[in-house]
Amino acid sequence: MKTRRRSWSIMLIALMAGALPANAQQLQERVIRRMPVEQNEPIAITDLKVNGQSVTFNKRFCADDEWLRSLVISVKNTTDKRILFASIQLQFPRSAGSKERFSEFEMFHGNWSLRMRPPVPEETLVGIAAGETVEIRMSIQQFVDLRQFLTATNYPSSIEKVDARIDAVIFEDDSMWARGAQLLRDPNDPRRWTIAFFGRHQDDKDKDKKPKKKIFVDYQLGLLTEAELRHVALTTAMPEFPEEAATAGLQGVVHVAVLYDENGEYMRMKVLESPHPALSKAVANALKQWKIKIGYDSPYRETRLPVRDFAEVRFHFVIRDGIPSVEPATLEEQRKASLEFIKISGPAKDPENMSWP
Repeated sequence: MKTRRRSWSIMLIALMAGALPANAQQLQERVIRRMPVEQNEPIAITDLKVNGQSVTFNKRFCADDEWLRSLVISVKNTTDKRILFASIQLQFPRSAGSKERFSEFEMFHGNWSLRMRPPVPEETLVGIAAGETVEIRMSIQQFVDLRQFLTATNYPSSIEKVDARIDAVIFEDDSMWARGAQLLRDPNDPRRWTIAFFGRHQDDKDKDKKPKKKIFVDYQLGLLTEAELRHVALTTAMPEFPEEAATAGLQGVVHVAVLYDENGEYMRMKVLESPHPALSKAVANALKQWKIKIGYDSPYRETRLPVRDFAEVRFHFVIRDGIPSVEPATLEEQRKASLEFIKISGPAKDPENMSWP
């Protein structure tokens, strides 16, 4: 009898193990990490849920390989304006040695096309009201798209780490917050946004202080690729290859960020990459000769503000068969914004307060 009971016990345990759901045997530790909070975030992430259970940023939890399908992010509108569109960016870190640091995917609430066009009157009546909380989740199709996207980028099928941050928010007045910066839509190109940096006004407590040498009027800041800067340039000049640099065999790419004022005149330059200060100086001397077309943020004369252009430029200093020459960036380079430029022109990076050489 004891032997039979033991046999029945072993059989029961085996049956129970076989009856366990398959996904229960695939549970692994996962984590959602909160990326640094940006300046003046207009929405607050109030809750995270995976498979209906609340989880916490930066704390590990167990879930199966399909856990992102059940991810729900609750966000609250902390402003006094209605929000028409809000997005959360998910970053999937790459393993060490990969060419790319991470892959990106977006979860959002509202109509994504508002990034590319102004809202129609009816769209300004719906959205996330001031103080309201909504849930952002993936549809079945979005999850399929995510899976296909990660497969196409050779990402592992089992996702263990995800980094999350608030990416962009569009308001009922057609302004945008994006990663710490306040943006306004370009009236001449609705797909383009410009950072709104307004001039400094003296406070009453400062009225007796000696004014600075130069007082800036209100202005908008426009971020341009090199291709866009060249398009609005009235005159340009190429750098001269310094004789002493050529003799020393110095060559390479000089990559700079340059600021032109509301009159289209050169203001400042910041070196992002350069093989030698002599080549950087040659680039600065050339960019000082550029004249940029005066631009405004609106076609309406009564309310428009002038635009300062902030862009990146590259020049290739090369020596072929002993002959030095300077070449402009390739068209592909001119059309793209580099990570170095994005870092200094991103959230709350006002060029007036940047560390310039």
